[in-house]
Amino acid sequence: MHTRERNLIREYYRANVVSDPGEDGLNHVPYETFELKSIWIDNESYGGAKEFNYYKDHIDRAEEKGSLLIVSMHGYALDGVEQLITDVVDYAKNHSRVTTLREALNSSGNVIEVGDYTKTNRSDRLGGNHFVVASDGTTSGSLFVASENEYNALMKWYEFPYGISICSITGDNELLEYFPENHPGLFTTIRPNNAGGHTYQTYRIYRRNDTYYRILDESGFFGEWILESPRIHFNTDRGSDMNFNHGIERYKKGITFNEVKTTNNDFNLAPGGLPGVRITYKVGDGGTSRYNYQEYVPTGSNNRNASYIRYAAGEETWSDWESTSDVILPEENNNKLNDLITDFPLGVTYSIITSDNAINAPEGRQGTLVTHRLTESNQLSYSFQLYYLNNRTKVYKRHPTGLSSWGDWHLINE
Repeated sequence: MHTRERNLIREYYRANVVSDPGEDGLNHVPYETFELKSIWIDNESYGGAKEFNYYKDHIDRAEEKGSLLIVSMHGYALDGVEQLITDVVDYAKNHSRVTTLREALNSSGNVIEVGDYTKTNRSDRLGGNHFVVASDGTTSGSLFVASENEYNALMKWYEFPYGISICSITGDNELLEYFPENHPGLFTTIRPNNAGGHTYQTYRIYRRNDTYYRILDESGFFGEWILESPRIHFNTDRGSDMNFNHGIERYKKGITFNEVKTTNNDFNLAPGGLPGVRITYKVGDGGTSRYNYQEYVPTGSNNRNASYIRYAAGEETWSDWESTSDVILPEENNNKLNDLITDFPLGVTYSIITSDNAINAPEGRQGTLVTHRLTESNQLSYSFQLYYLNNRTKVYKRHPTGLSSWGDWHLINE
């Protein structure tokens, strides 16, 4: 029904029934009093009468949902459907409450109805500003607090009341899997008009500072849930207190900062053995896990450029930590004389060789080992090691002869 006709009827009549069955053939509270929906049972309207089960299904659903079902017919088009009408009326009388429209409106009609109220989203039939209160307290055109689990994530946008509706979703909700993180929370729908384009929903996770939202796509359905920006999390947030053993799957999308103290149970896993900040960058789930990574910045290091990085090798595993600095200081590594060139990171690594492990050192003396690894596995001959004897001016040098061996030491400075 067009807006003009609906408003004219409102001026002179108590209610109006249209031939349109609407979304499901039922009238849900609050009623669209001047655009009540109906289904037909004659041999002409909407392709003629349906099978008995069609009407039985509508009667059962109306009874289950506490909705109003109106069955219409044209008196001149009843030939051949008399028995069907008798069967439907008998079933309705035995399984539901059958009344006149006046009686139905007196018992369950809207308590308050101001303005032009309709649920239609057709551009030539849109309603206007309104405030409606149904017999059960449900409202449209204002803020409405629904009962627990009254709404669900599979409902279409036009099934929600006009205005703002709030609904608590509990952990035992049968459709919880369709809400973010499969977790209870507060489900809010903002429907500012009947056109739909501006309608959106939010979902705030129960007892967490995480809120998701979703909007209508071009086809008029709600899209995927998206975590609201900024996507920055801290270990003080509920659900973000991670440790070194947690895989990328446990993290939320965005950037997570975790403080690592010497008192942490997993402090022994901190790169360089120093307290610091672990920063996790999660850009995707599933197959994109290898694009996610962590950075560790020691706060107790004298080397201001010291930091480490590792990459997600899967949902639950990480690669080894690697220093991002070109210079690795002694407190940041445990390399020894017998380590192969591939055991060293790219860059320059300083290692202290004490008398306890100087058996294979030049002259068997303690000193400082400086490893220059310039390339990956190819062209290793460009890499080399220098060995400075402690408290002496002597310097030795050697080159790798392959991935698993070194050449001899050669004195290059007396």
